[in-house]
Amino acid sequence: MFDRVFLSFALAIPFQFGLHPVMLKRLFQDLLYRISQPLVGLLVRFRVSPDLISLAGLLLNVWAACLFVYGGLQGFEGLYIPVFWGGVILLAGGFLDILDGRVARLRGVESPAGSLLDSVLDRYAEGFMFLGIGGMAWALDQTWVVLLAFSGMLFSFMVSYTRAKTESLQLQEVGGWFQRPERIVLIVIFCLVSGLCGHYHIWPESQKAWSLIFVPGMVVLNIGAATTALQRLYSGYRKLKQAS
Repeated sequence: MFDRVFLSFALAIPFQFGLHPVMLKRLFQDLLYRISQPLVGLLVRFRVSPDLISLAGLLLNVWAACLFVYGGLQGFEGLYIPVFWGGVILLAGGFLDILDGRVARLRGVESPAGSLLDSVLDRYAEGFMFLGIGGMAWALDQTWVVLLAFSGMLFSFMVSYTRAKTESLQLQEVGGWFQRPERIVLIVIFCLVSGLCGHYHIWPESQKAWSLIFVPGMVVLNIGAATTALQRLYSGYRKLKQAS
């Protein structure tokens, strides 16, 4: 699923650069596979279990969540380095989510059990990410951002649930732009940018990087996830009604 992760970066680039999203998708997918191929080969050679890779991705998300809470407990003055490294670790966890499926295919060990484990661990990983963000906001006494974190988790889970339910009804391709790769990449971008801007004091007030960069990112994530969940529901409902 995360083989689309760099597409999100492509779509985040302003259109005035004259770059077509489809072209950028192919470019970044090719770059991603080239970068990851040596590591995939090494994992296959040493017969590393894809399930272990999936578990490692979950643990990285838990680590990132702990960093977010730790940063929040430090107040705005000590917030931004943990936020930055939390973003880096989230990106590493997403990268592992690319590898587990490829390693399973190359080793010939793909199975329904492995697919189930990967899907469930993905939900746990995303849940821990949002819990970490919510805990960070709570420690900073940013109550409404806590609500944004939990609503973001709700909408994100509904995106995944709607897809799972429609697939169980033998319906494919319900679509939706703001899927898990896009959500993770958005959070990573805003963690990295707000972390750097806050640490290097781009604004004199330490809270500005949080309120002008990170919080708007959470608003965009909520809008995107909620819209995608409704889009999938509408698309699936319409197709099922037509088929009945």
